[in-house]
Amino acid sequence: TTAEELVKVLSDEGLSAELVDGYPDALIVRGKLNVDTSVAYKEGLYSLQNLSSQKAVLLLDPKSGSTVVDMCAAPGGKSCAIAEKMGNEGKIFSFDIFEHKVALIEKAAKRLGIDIISANVGDSCVCIDELVNKADYVLADVPCSGLGVTASKPELKLTADPSSFDGLIDIQKKILSNALRYTK
Repeated sequence: TTAEELVKVLSDEGLSAELVDGYPDALIVRGKLNVDTSVAYKEGLYSLQNLSSQKAVLLLDPKSGSTVVDMCAAPGGKSCAIAEKMGNEGKIFSFDIFEHKVALIEKAAKRLGIDIISANVGDSCVCIDELVNKADYVLADVPCSGLGVTASKPELKLTADPSSFDGLIDIQKKILSNALRYTK
């Protein structure tokens, strides 16, 4: 569907939605959105995603038929948005270190009717030789203190343990180094 068409669909579900300047596929929804009861959501007509995640995909600007590596992909919102932008044509290798999170990527892709995502358990700190020099695009939303979502979850500032962030810089360097290796 298009964003314009989705405004009407959501209106039929009792919600008000408006287009967002600068984000061609984004809507701001007013009202109580409940994905458990939304027929349009279950049919894969839309996903929930914050604007910063959408901005990453807009900036990546992947082309149809491309090969993409999404290195820290769970829960899969950006991988799915990339697939949609590519018209579900090409290949996306999506990785997360936790198996239960890979299942979230697969579930999101299935709901949206996307079949170009290969979701895999993988530590992005470890180079996958088969992907070296293969990717047209690489997305590395490097881990992740969890503080990037404090705007919507301000309580994280109170519960965060700064000592748990000590190793993040080394992890991020390894991931970004592998991202460079994967890029054609």
